[in-house]
Amino acid sequence: MVRVVSGIAIDRYHRLLMVRKNGVWILPGGKIKKGEYDLERLFREFREELPHAWATVLAEGKIFHGNAPHSKKKISVKTYFVEITNSIDVAQEIEQAKWVKEGDFGNYPMSEVMADVIAHLIFEGKYLSKKKIIQ
Repeated sequence: MVRVVSGIAIDRYHRLLMVRKNGVWILPGGKIKKGEYDLERLFREFREELPHAWATVLAEGKIFHGNAPHSKKKISVKTYFVEITNSIDVAQEIEQAKWVKEGDFGNYPMSEVMADVIAHLIFEGKYLSKKKIIQ
């Protein structure tokens, strides 16, 4: 199973940050390499994918399981709630980054794990109120 770490960023307008890679919308993040710590990889991925964004970890999230969108390999995604400051200009393999509001998720083809994360956030009420994230 491939281990992945991803950041869940929700802005003050209650929009979720999503990035598009190879035509599929996902959370910013990446695969954890052997001997690497979760947060070390998360910060490296943010620097590589969104070089002008500054990510601060607010809280640890859940672990989600599913299949990678293209390779279909089994993945385990550890999430962290993050706060983003500065711009979200994209770099490297990221095609686009966008803040998406709850009612618009159906307009974005997303990975299986991304859909699970969104469903969990809405079910737990964490998507609707940023303050609930760090309680």
